[in-house]
Amino acid sequence: MSEILNEPAQEQYPQVKLNLAFNPQQFLHVIVPAKQGTKRQYHPLIVFVTEKVAVGQANLHFKPLMDLASHGFTIAIIPAEQLHGMAQEQVVQLKTAIRYLMLHAYQYDIDTNRCFLWGEKQGALLSALCILTANVQEWNAEDARVLPLRFKGGILFGLSESETLLAQIPQHKCAPLFIFNGEDDVQTDTVALENFAEAFKQQHHEIQITTLQKTVNGTDAFYTPYVLTILENIFTNYAKH
Repeated sequence: MSEILNEPAQEQYPQVKLNLAFNPQQFLHVIVPAKQGTKRQYHPLIVFVTEKVAVGQANLHFKPLMDLASHGFTIAIIPAEQLHGMAQEQVVQLKTAIRYLMLHAYQYDIDTNRCFLWGEKQGALLSALCILTANVQEWNAEDARVLPLRFKGGILFGLSESETLLAQIPQHKCAPLFIFNGEDDVQTDTVALENFAEAFKQQHHEIQITTLQKTVNGTDAFYTPYVLTILENIFTNYAKH
């Protein structure tokens, strides 16, 4: 007995592009939403900077990121181990990676006017520094006047160190920051975080701190469907600004 199925032939799932070189010996991954119809669509870009993970855990966040990409976001994943040197050097390399994505916007269906940063733990610190120093030339390998960076917002998971951010708060307009920390994480300096948030607000910048109860930073509690819905709403709403 044979059976005939009439299933849609167009793309159904996001496409994953692995190990794209943005610098010699430095790589990132890109998740591109499935193409819908014949008209090409360009999506907000979310640059996700991971925390360094143990061997064999490199794909820890692929599932929630794939789910988010399916809602119309191009997501670039930059593993923390791909960024080398001190914090400022890593931020410079991160910006080079972002500019690589911008210069390949057509290839990865990116709307270059809608870019977000999202980092976890060490990646959160680098993401925050990247936003605060966006076009400060000393923090860029490329000419920031020729290839300026503009961000719509930053999601910071497990930002335990914030003292280094105080000196970098810009007086000019800055993208909003959304910080998510675990209630039980002993590494988070809550006093320093509150001081940074207050100083950030004094410059008329937007910042929001959310505490996840009964968890430390970096657990699956940060990637539940409910939290992902909160993030999706942030990305959708602030992409319009």
